[in-house]
Amino acid sequence: MKAVVVIFEGGSRGNPGPGYGSYAILRNGRRTVTRLEFGSPMTLVEASYDTLIKALEALHQQNGIADTDLEIRGSNPTVIHQITGDWQARSAHLKARHSRVTDLMQPFKSIQVTQVSNDDAKRYLS
Repeated sequence: MKAVVVIFEGGSRGNPGPGYGSYAILRNGRRTVTRLEFGSPMTLVEASYDTLIKALEALHQQNGIADTDLEIRGSNPTVIHQITGDWQARSAHLKARHSRVTDLMQPFKSIQVTQVSNDDAKRYLS
């Protein structure tokens, strides 16, 4: 059984403003951190979604994701609650991102989604 942990954090310089994000992939005792600049004006929630999408797309480039247990950790409560189904994504721009995330999550063997503190996320992303 393979296990992978994704930790993600998105933000914007202004709200909305130029978006950015970071994600870490933890696998086999190794950590890979990727930093992103989206540039276009977006909200904090949009940047968080886009960061998670990029992380999941990166995992899809790997073989064997159908045998992989995935744990997703993020500090943005809106994104976490929407992808777990606790809250609905109501606006069109978030619905599209939510749909993309749920599509990308489908092939994994199992998925656990956890909200973490900003400090915990930053510790893994620095």
